Amino acid sequence: MPEHRQIEKIQLEFVKELFSRKHLDRFYPAAKDIISFNGAISRTQECGKPEEVKLSYSADYVASEYAGDLNFFVQNLRPKACRIKTFMNGRFADWR
Repeated sequence: MPEHRQIEKIQLEFVKELFSRKHLDRFYPAAKDIISFNGAISRTQECGKPEEVKLSYSADYVASEYAGDLNFFVQNLRPKACRIKTFMNGRFADWR
């Protein structure tokens, strides 16, 4: 069974290729952030180890309901590079 990071890498490659084929490359940075952010949170939840992730968009946006509509996300939110660190906050993974 593939490791979680390998699965995330495959997801990112697939999404990048799909957007490229459909000439929707502008969606990739947002999709990458959403996949990477959620991957880091889930890995921290699973094993308790902190992770650092570099994002193209504000983590507040990536963690919000805006991430549920990629078209809205890309059309209405401007990139704002940041780094987040995941950590365990009691029984649950969190980020700052």
